[in-house]
Amino acid sequence: MVIFIIIALFTSYVIAYQEKQRLGQDIFLAEISFAMRNLPITFMAVGIAIAEGLTVGLITGKLFHIEEIGIFLWLGISILIMLTLVTVFTYLLRQLQMLGMFIILAVISSYLFLTDAVGMKVDPESIFAKIRNLSPLQYVEKLLGDVFGAQPNFTVLIYALIGVTAVFTTLNLFVWRKGIKQETEVLDDDL
Repeated sequence: MVIFIIIALFTSYVIAYQEKQRLGQDIFLAEISFAMRNLPITFMAVGIAIAEGLTVGLITGKLFHIEEIGIFLWLGISILIMLTLVTVFTYLLRQLQMLGMFIILAVISSYLFLTDAVGMKVDPESIFAKIRNLSPLQYVEKLLGDVFGAQPNFTVLIYALIGVTAVFTTLNLFVWRKGIKQETEVLDDDL
């Protein structure tokens, strides 16, 4: 799970930075409709997330010796997890910028420091257990555990990931930047 998070964070940061550079160079950006302005960066984020999910899924599938039929399920879940993480992280970094990075790091740190995977046992009645249960990454880890444990009850989590991915992919199409409108007003004043 940690590898998914690290790859998604760096990918989203690079995509957000690339978009910021593109906004500074494109002088015809104000003439394009709102959704069309964000369409290339959204397609790029989705395409990169699919490629990364496929790559991570293939590598980890070989490392964990997942059988032939199970590899397709594993690849699908890997791609879905990467799509979800990259679209959420990209939206937060593009729309909220520094506040988005703070939210991402707070969620990641609450997952990393309070999970049982790092060897720290948290009392189920403590405040730390309640904070851990609020982390969405805890549910993704549960999904991975259910897949490896052959538990049949992970369909709700898969549908939730599909829903979150659809919502944040749509939100990525409607990222609003105040700098674009200001540049348009300056150009109109010059004419």
